[in-house]
Amino acid sequence: MRNQLSVNPSTFNGQDSIVYDGTLSAVRTIQNNNKAYIYGGYLGVRGDITSYLAVSGSINYTYGRVKGDSVDVPLDHIAPLFGRVGVMLNLKKFQAEAYTLFNGKKKLEDYSNSGEDNLQYATVDGMPAWYTLNLRAAYQFNKYVQLQVALENILDRNYRVFASGISSAGRNLMVTLRGNF
Repeated sequence: MRNQLSVNPSTFNGQDSIVYDGTLSAVRTIQNNNKAYIYGGYLGVRGDITSYLAVSGSINYTYGRVKGDSVDVPLDHIAPLFGRVGVMLNLKKFQAEAYTLFNGKKKLEDYSNSGEDNLQYATVDGMPAWYTLNLRAAYQFNKYVQLQVALENILDRNYRVFASGISSAGRNLMVTLRGNF
């Protein structure tokens, strides 16, 4: 990739920091780093085991670096390995799915130095790998009324989606009555 833009440390009036809205803040500018490379892969599968039972899965991997004079540095917002695997049951009036969401570890050396990856929220070892186990089901009473129930993060794991800076919800139960008139 040519003409790659990224956020880098800079100066304003010769200073590397300024007071912005009452807070001392580092000066950053968008700069052309000339060359970068990114590669990765995605694999998604879905297969019917029977006429009412199916499995699906997906996995995504991305790797990216900005070309440097002596060493290549990580690109911003390159997520670690992540994916989803599930088993679906589909009957006439009832559908259900058990699935897992997962995210691989992101090592500290794979974080961009621009600050865009929210390194301040990582542990001393980087962002740990995580997974959740989840269930959801729906029952169609008639063509007008459907009841949906979902139980997410059954194991009540503490995890954070990469670069979000926000811990995700713990175990949660959702019940929805859907009407179509």
